[in-house]
Amino acid sequence: MYRYERSGVLHGLLRVRGFTQDDAHIFCMPSQIEAEVEACIEFAYAVMKNFGFDKFEVELSDWDPKHPENYPGKAEDWQHASDSLARTMARLKIPYKKMAGEGAFYGPKIDIKLMTRLDGHGN
Repeated sequence: MYRYERSGVLHGLLRVRGFTQDDAHIFCMPSQIEAEVEACIEFAYAVMKNFGFDKFEVELSDWDPKHPENYPGKAEDWQHASDSLARTMARLKIPYKKMAGEGAFYGPKIDIKLMTRLDGHGN
């Protein structure tokens, strides 16, 4: 993705003119969810820490069981997926905020948001 940013607003890795955005979808058996999620979280943390970032906020974006019509599939599958993500974060001792109704149409997701200071005094 490229965008024109005036030179005065560019800031290290946080405000740049061009970047690549990648995301992935992992298709696995229900019994493999927690191991796959754990590997992804550990990889994301390793990459960010390698660049010197160590402050994060984590959200579990989930379905809204009060409105199952907005989510394809079976309620028990959604619940299993959500519970698997929550158990994995609990096992890794990662605090998170649950975001009911913010999940993607195809499933719940974990968002790891980098927290930084823009005053030039660290991250």
